[in-house]
Amino acid sequence: MNDDVTQQLDSYPARFPLKVIGRAQDDFVEHVKAVLDKYANAWEPQSLRTNPSSDKRYIALTVMTTVADKAQAESLYAALKAVPEVLMCL
Repeated sequence: MNDDVTQQLDSYPARFPLKVIGRAQDDFVEHVKAVLDKYANAWEPQSLRTNPSSDKRYIALTVMTTVADKAQAESLYAALKAVPEVLMCL
């Protein structure tokens, strides 16, 4: 898990904006949503925003989520990092 995020999440449940950066492929957003459905039972679909890079090769996805505890947050980050298209999670 990102150390900065760990430090920010000092109490649980914790609500925070999750940013995922990856390759702009057709299934990138769907892969991230599938991980959120499995590991972040309280993510907010209406908050999902995408922002393509200027050359359209990458995409940044931001979504609000709530995690119950540190273990859930770590599992979420690990699952996202396991998605081949994901380059970084913040």
